[in-house]
Amino acid sequence: MHKFDYSFLNRGAVNAQIASLNGFIGSLKAEAELKKTLFPKSLSKLGAIAKVASVTSSNAIEGIFSTDKRVAELLKKPTSAKGHDEKEILGYGDALSLIHSSYSSLDLAKEETLLSLSRLLFSHLPQNEGLASYKKDGDVILETSGDGSRKVRFVPTSAEETPQALEQWRLAYSAARNEASLDRFLLIPCVIFDFLCIHPFSDGNGRLSRLLSLLLLYQAGFDVGKYISFEEVIYDHRGMYDEALASSSVLWSESRNDYSPFIEDFLFMVFSCYKKFNATLLIVDGKKLNGEERVRKALANSFLPLSKSELAKMHPDLSLNLLELVLAKELKEGRIVKIGSFKDARYQKRDPLKK
Repeated sequence: MHKFDYSFLNRGAVNAQIASLNGFIGSLKAEAELKKTLFPKSLSKLGAIAKVASVTSSNAIEGIFSTDKRVAELLKKPTSAKGHDEKEILGYGDALSLIHSSYSSLDLAKEETLLSLSRLLFSHLPQNEGLASYKKDGDVILETSGDGSRKVRFVPTSAEETPQALEQWRLAYSAARNEASLDRFLLIPCVIFDFLCIHPFSDGNGRLSRLLSLLLLYQAGFDVGKYISFEEVIYDHRGMYDEALASSSVLWSESRNDYSPFIEDFLFMVFSCYKKFNATLLIVDGKKLNGEERVRKALANSFLPLSKSELAKMHPDLSLNLLELVLAKELKEGRIVKIGSFKDARYQKRDPLKK
């Protein structure tokens, strides 16, 4: 069985990429904390958007698809849920709400925390499907190639060893979080990775891992996931995520795996959330920008073309009319170009080298 020991973080055994990302995140977090005080009215709107995106994206990663519009309807009116998938969507919404409201009182070092979140995931299903219990049979993690063929990528902890593995995992986490010389932020991806490798439940492990990620991030003071969907960033970069998971799982059973690929990927996801949050609430040289200036800066700073709906998500406090006026003005003055037409149109800053 894998030996759960996070003392390697005490030795500073992280590569330059991890150290660099960690530093960048610290700077972005400080910037975000300032912006939260300057744009309080935007936070509740961003939070509502992020919650819907989180529920939609986390389920989509597991092959349960819906639209943001339908998910928003379900969260407002749970009794309208139809079928198994929509009831699982509601379960994730309930578990996410619990973390948002009670993260400070949820202790991952206690077994009941994990079981409670698992029960919530399936609480809208018939009782025999919603009971939280550890897996009864062995399982494997499969990898599907481009031609549709499958192969075993990883063999998680056996059903017989799962209760003991979880106990050792919780004890190792409890000891590590109380170690003053250990970076608690870098501990989070290691703990999440080991949970995924144990794979303790017959269903819901991926969704639980994302919920636990938010729980530990919030407890460590990194609450950006309340306003920018952490799950949506993972969904958008799921190829990278899967590669990192596969790389770090090599020799895990022998306790000789390298956590670095997964740590790097996890930090990249958090970094992306903070970058997106700070781009949404723009401040230049300590000056709060007005609505038009914020949209102009968002267009100027984006490497990728942005659609009108993406700009609206970035600026939930601004009216659609204002967004359209700014886009029209920027197009007329030649600072941006329009790609596509009608509802699929996207906008990007003009390359100064192109006429």
